[in-house]
Amino acid sequence: MAGICAGCTVLFSFLFVLLPESYLYEIEVYSQDLRLRLGQRAPVDPRLAFVAIDQPSYNQDYPDAESRRNRAIELICQRYPWPREIWAIAIERLIQAGAKVVALDIVFAGETEADEKLKAVLDRYPNQVVVGANYVSLEESEGKNYDTLQYPPASVIDPGTNHPMQDLRIGLIRTERDADGAIRRIAFQKGGDIASVVPPEVTIESFAGRILRQAGRADMILPGTESHRFRYAAKPNQGFARVPFIDLFHPMVLEKNYNPKGYFKDKIVIIGPAASIFHDEHRTPFGGEVMLGPEIHLNFLSAALNSQFLKEATFATNLALTAWGGLVAWLFSWRFPRLFQRFSLSILCVTLYLLTAQFLYDYADLFIAVVAPVAVLLTSGSVGLVYDFAQARREKAQLRRTLERYVAKDVVRELLDNPQTYLNSLVGVRKPVTILFSDIRGFTSLTEGANAALLVKQLNEYFQEMVGTVVKNRGRLDKFIGDAVMADWGSFVSGGVATDAERAVLTALQMREGLKKLNLAWQASGLQPLAFGLGINHGEVIVGNLGSEEKMEVSVIGDAVNLASRLESLTKQYHLDLLLGESVASFVRERFTLRSVDFVRVQGKTKPVEVFTIPPQAADQKLDLDWLRHYEKGVVLYRQRNFQAAIEAFQESLRLEPQDELTPIYLERCEKLLNSPPPEGWSGVFETSKK
Repeated sequence: MAGICAGCTVLFSFLFVLLPESYLYEIEVYSQDLRLRLGQRAPVDPRLAFVAIDQPSYNQDYPDAESRRNRAIELICQRYPWPREIWAIAIERLIQAGAKVVALDIVFAGETEADEKLKAVLDRYPNQVVVGANYVSLEESEGKNYDTLQYPPASVIDPGTNHPMQDLRIGLIRTERDADGAIRRIAFQKGGDIASVVPPEVTIESFAGRILRQAGRADMILPGTESHRFRYAAKPNQGFARVPFIDLFHPMVLEKNYNPKGYFKDKIVIIGPAASIFHDEHRTPFGGEVMLGPEIHLNFLSAALNSQFLKEATFATNLALTAWGGLVAWLFSWRFPRLFQRFSLSILCVTLYLLTAQFLYDYADLFIAVVAPVAVLLTSGSVGLVYDFAQARREKAQLRRTLERYVAKDVVRELLDNPQTYLNSLVGVRKPVTILFSDIRGFTSLTEGANAALLVKQLNEYFQEMVGTVVKNRGRLDKFIGDAVMADWGSFVSGGVATDAERAVLTALQMREGLKKLNLAWQASGLQPLAFGLGINHGEVIVGNLGSEEKMEVSVIGDAVNLASRLESLTKQYHLDLLLGESVASFVRERFTLRSVDFVRVQGKTKPVEVFTIPPQAADQKLDLDWLRHYEKGVVLYRQRNFQAAIEAFQESLRLEPQDELTPIYLERCEKLLNSPPPEGWSGVFETSKK
């Protein structure tokens, strides 16, 4: 038992301390969330106010003439985004009502015609206003992303010769998020990737930091770029009272409900979106509940103004607590041999420990480790651990045997023996992969009137042969799409991009020979033979766990996958059974006999690609074929617009290989182009009309 306790202690210590991104650490974070939900909260600071752009404010429609005479109402009745004059009026009203700072949780990106009025107000109250900036990722035309800061233009805030982010009126509204997307931390000064988009001498301060600075409470701003845990003041949609944005523009409502009570006097006022149309909602530690962006900033401010920041115990402390769990479990097993006694004492000890952890959170602002000590204590004291481990091993062995029927052994090994890799997460990775698509020709018409049992049997024999060939060549079966097969090389285990491409092409050639053998057997049994088309392409794709909670599967997505599918479909137009993309051809040119097919711009693509095939006569050998030499000469002449010479070369190729179905296509093209020459700039690109 001592060995089990020691082993569990070492195991959980390793997982907790050396692997902070492990599942154990995620559970620890959720246990902290539970303490936050059950325990004390920061006070809702009365110096804070929330002016909400709620649904009634967003959907204003005042048909009466009296309302139209109110300039602010006239502006707010327009389609959102409203003219920026409305924000100038709102700031003016609030500051006249006594607000210390007015902060707009809004990013004014780009110039508009009404900027001068907003700029005038922001210049009039330079020490009492804050507006938002945001760090965003934008997509370029080629699908690549780049990061940038969006902040007010010079027509709204003119920083002079300084960088806009140095202006105290601009704060970064983007918040720190944990791996699960929840907001548990605040960093008053931003660093890392965000700091990389501005000059090094520019300090990027958070929205809350700028508000505190403008309010004269810079002493409450924690220094540095480190993020800090904080105590929430309120749950979502609770605690902070909302003032409808529209109320600011009804003089009678403003005078009656707010001004006599001095509601806004000496307050920090945040104006921000609250209507569902804005989608400004964020995950919080409160379970699945989401919180409005302005409410997040209000919680930041309330925590800062009341010094409600939280500490986390050091690694050494957590290690000691984990060792304590193992020691207690060993003492219980030594002093109390009866299982019921040991179980009862373990539950009592766990309960007292959890109460202590909650007490330290409430009154010492401290998070101590809960999961590792409790896990060590409970698992070490349970004899069932041995049984569970043995059971898990048996199930894993059974799963391995089952998977190895469909997937290569090294793929199964990667999947089962490395559970901390990307395969067990929803996060995709980009990898260079070779993709193969195969599809049975005319399968839909084949199913009409066919004997269902015989057709299923025939289809299963076909899949067994095709999938077996994929697995034999160390490929991965991605999925069946009806009668189509999708496979790839390099998504799990790669032998190198060139080797992956060679294995994929070799698989296609073996599938071609395998189908011939199947057709001979089917014809002898009175079954109709099958034909297929194969498309192979190589490129960078996203490999990830895709699906829903009910069903997940590892798959590849991306432009390279789409092109492989298009190539498979193109085989019908060229009367071929195999097409290779130029990216694959570049890797296998020295290994196989390649035949140029066409220069094609497929549907949905702007850039043309060169397409190749492998003649059946060459199989998997590198051969010099006479007819192919004339054919390739004809292709070169065709692309050089020398159509008469191309015709002669193609005719010689067809004489030597009269059964070829691709050469007549080029002969027909050349004759048409001789009679109707192409325009200047013609490059020989063939435009496909079908996907």
